[in-house]
Amino acid sequence: MGLFFPSDPIVHGQRAKGLPRYQELLERDWKSFLFADFVTLGLCIPYGLGVGYALLSSSLLVLLPVCILGGLLVGPAISGMMDALFRSYRDAPRGWWENYCKGMKQNWKASLLPGIVFCLALGIELFFGMVLFSAEQLPGIGTLAVFFVGLLLLLMLFTAFWPQVVLFEESNLHRLQNAVLFCLKYGKHVLGAAALQLAWWLLFVLFLPWTGFLVPFLGVWFIWFVCFFLLYNDFNAAYGIEEKISQQFPEQTPRYDE
Repeated sequence: MGLFFPSDPIVHGQRAKGLPRYQELLERDWKSFLFADFVTLGLCIPYGLGVGYALLSSSLLVLLPVCILGGLLVGPAISGMMDALFRSYRDAPRGWWENYCKGMKQNWKASLLPGIVFCLALGIELFFGMVLFSAEQLPGIGTLAVFFVGLLLLLMLFTAFWPQVVLFEESNLHRLQNAVLFCLKYGKHVLGAAALQLAWWLLFVLFLPWTGFLVPFLGVWFIWFVCFFLLYNDFNAAYGIEEKISQQFPEQTPRYDE
């Protein structure tokens, strides 16, 4: 399943790079990604319905509790997806079902507070957007710029922060500090990944209801797979992901046939 490209032979004895690596991961782990995506979408439905009702009723009093309660489901859902992606990137052994269950068990508690904060930030940003675009006059260029810059910054922090939830045990404050430093060091790369995610979701919204038919198949997994695939070497260089995990969990060290 080399999505959108024909399959190439896999490089043996070493880890493939570039397009062959992209194809290898998709062909090997698409079932894991799709299952994790179904769980993610299912757990996000209550949040999406609640935010939709809050926007239609223009009620912050509805939005705030919806975001808090929804974050308790959305946080573990995102962590399950992220865990599946990063286990794939580092070629973690064992079956996808065993790895997914193990990842959810390890990460669901740590993802609750980040899930609430992320849902609150996204909900408030969407509420702000609803107020802008439902006004009698179209917002000015400066106002639109503030709105989209806010979305980009949120996506940049999301991109730099969330992998740490499933990779390391540390405080959320430390994760946030690391995320800010990561954005500063790899600013162009993180900005590009955030812009790619924003463009993806804008296309989904603009071409509704037709894009709604793609949600069960592409959902959130594909755009996250592409973005974090492009950033994985930066994450590994910044945090020493594979070295640390190999030291703490030798059984998870990948082995390649010679």
